[in-house]
Amino acid sequence: MTETSPPETTHVPQSGEIVDPTIDKNPLHWIVERDPPPDVHIFTFQNKHIGYLSYNPPKGFTAEELVEFNGAKESRFDLEKARAVIAEREKRGTLDMTWDAQWNKTNEAVSE
Repeated sequence: MTETSPPETTHVPQSGEIVDPTIDKNPLHWIVERDPPPDVHIFTFQNKHIGYLSYNPPKGFTAEELVEFNGAKESRFDLEKARAVIAEREKRGTLDMTWDAQWNKTNEAVSE
């Protein structure tokens, strides 16, 4: 990281606002929830104190820290799932999907 570049933990949601989730590591401020059916395999991560809302698990947190978030137990978000979403985020770069990406994915499925 240089003086002009943001930290590696920075998250830029679709709103364009830059959020560094590591500024609030208090697990009581974080919420993890399952998406409603039919997407119950998808989890959202939220911290209203800093304006973070994403399908991406916040960077700078370990799997062990993620399972301490509010709602983890109720959402059945265990250590195995936490490690899996971190690995998937690292592989893809992001788990968030913009409206354009969703639209293109839907159109590709329809054309097949």
